[in-house]
Amino acid sequence: MSNLSNFYISQIEDRFVPYWLKFIDKEYGGILNCITNDGERLISNDKFSWSQGRWLYILSLLLEMKDVFSSINYSQIEEAAEKTASFLTKYSYNEAYHVTFKSNQKGMWLKDERGEYFSSIYADCFVAIGLSEYSKVTNNKAYSAIALKITNSILKRIDDGKYNTEPYPIPDGYSSHGIYMILTNLLEVTSSMLEAFNLDSASLREKQMWCVDTILSKHLDNNRLLIREYVSSSFNDNLLLDRHINPGHTLEDMWFMIECFEHNCILNQKLSLICEITKAVTALGWDKEYGGLLRFVDIDGGRPKGIDNKSDYENLISSTWDMKLWWPHSEMLYLYRKLYVLTKDKTFENYYEMAFDYSFSTFPSTNNGEWVQIRDRKGEPIDKVVALPVKDPFHIMRDFLKIIKLEEK
Repeated sequence: MSNLSNFYISQIEDRFVPYWLKFIDKEYGGILNCITNDGERLISNDKFSWSQGRWLYILSLLLEMKDVFSSINYSQIEEAAEKTASFLTKYSYNEAYHVTFKSNQKGMWLKDERGEYFSSIYADCFVAIGLSEYSKVTNNKAYSAIALKITNSILKRIDDGKYNTEPYPIPDGYSSHGIYMILTNLLEVTSSMLEAFNLDSASLREKQMWCVDTILSKHLDNNRLLIREYVSSSFNDNLLLDRHINPGHTLEDMWFMIECFEHNCILNQKLSLICEITKAVTALGWDKEYGGLLRFVDIDGGRPKGIDNKSDYENLISSTWDMKLWWPHSEMLYLYRKLYVLTKDKTFENYYEMAFDYSFSTFPSTNNGEWVQIRDRKGEPIDKVVALPVKDPFHIMRDFLKIIKLEEK
């Protein structure tokens, strides 16, 4: 355990923090992360609110874990966090607490390709997550009030069905697993913030459980124990949308659910189901020929099949199904280790070793401290935009920091 913790501490101290400190916007705040996939070149100074909120969350975790790291320059971390929080509160939302999709370096809002300013509810979620964690670690109630107002705005828009999900709109008539999934995590972070200030979190915790229950009742295929990414009332097993599975989303969501169940003191009732879903989607999504987790798979395995109605999201499924992306692999590392600690089931120890061997032999850059995040099926780097035209400062460090916390316990 000590060796495992030290390994991830070294990854954070020696590789990831030094890399990302180079891209801090010292003048205006936030991070400049429109970076090529190889991590070598900044291609734009535009700022996606999605990424800025994620960056603030990572900085906040680093501040929270200050005693763990001996060689991080915390004056830089503290300054970067405060300037990022200040940038977000000045420029990222309107009077209704709707978060803009992107801005220029100085914070001037920019329209997306469809001519919209407020084009993704996911941006709102990540800004609220970042501000919530930062307010908790700094004991700053001003930021917590803003985070709560953004969260309440998110919940109202989702309840009313009045929200967008760029870069991939949800096709008409479908329910998206991703919405309930991100809410599960958002409400965990926001509720924990309220509890740190001894404020009432009951309504948010209740909504969080509703999100998890909705996933398990509406999106879970009970026969296969697989979570369907999209479902509709007129389910059609001949359609690509209805048949495809997103293994990475499922694995990430499993630890979201674990945290939810832990805080509601019902994990012992739900852990077996979490384990079975994890095993089922790992068996389905792991590439037995080249290793690594496939981005999308058919519910019966392999390339997603079915009638393609040519929506943006369906085009994404068809064109990127066999790619190997960084974020599911870092999520796997944390989930498998967490499940092994909880259950002592050797299957999860084996899964962890499998994911570790593939991830650290495939993704780390030989030229800088980051990972080359986007790879083809054989693990070769490819120059392709996935979701946003950015290099992401979030998933890897979040999962490594959570593994360190797990081992330190």
